[in-house]
Amino acid sequence: MNTSTIIAVAIIFAIVLILYLVLSMNKKNKEKKKLQMLTDLASKQNCNITKYELTSKISLGLDERNNFLFYLKTTGENTETRYLNLSEVKKCKVVNTNRTVRFNNSNSVVVERLEISFEPNGKTAEPVLLEFYNVNTDGSILNGELQLAEKWSAIVNERLNAKKVNH
Repeated sequence: MNTSTIIAVAIIFAIVLILYLVLSMNKKNKEKKKLQMLTDLASKQNCNITKYELTSKISLGLDERNNFLFYLKTTGENTETRYLNLSEVKKCKVVNTNRTVRFNNSNSVVVERLEISFEPNGKTAEPVLLEFYNVNTDGSILNGELQLAEKWSAIVNERLNAKKVNH
């Protein structure tokens, strides 16, 4: 190898490394911002986030001591924030709204919406829905939303069932 080839390879390597570092720092800053938003939402309810998960669109946090769930969904420039007192919830489940589409002589199931439905203790109260995916706002391809909804539904139901056993 001659000197000019070595210099060119070193420059290309440096550019790739700088791009990687910038993208990595940008991702970390976005995660810090989302965690701060969850923390701020929790502190307004005198809570502390003890367990959390951050994705590109959905952020969830749990205060295990006070039994509160915190939710953020970012769509473009808009962020929806919600919180739930899990002491007022009987159970929760994943709601998968889909439709069947016929394509090339076969049927395909298309997910239109994914939510977790929280059934309140009171019989007259309506279920609370936290949206994880909507084909109209999130595009046509799921990106782990189903697994995230199932995971957090299981976490909440485990807490609710443990509470029933302890009482």
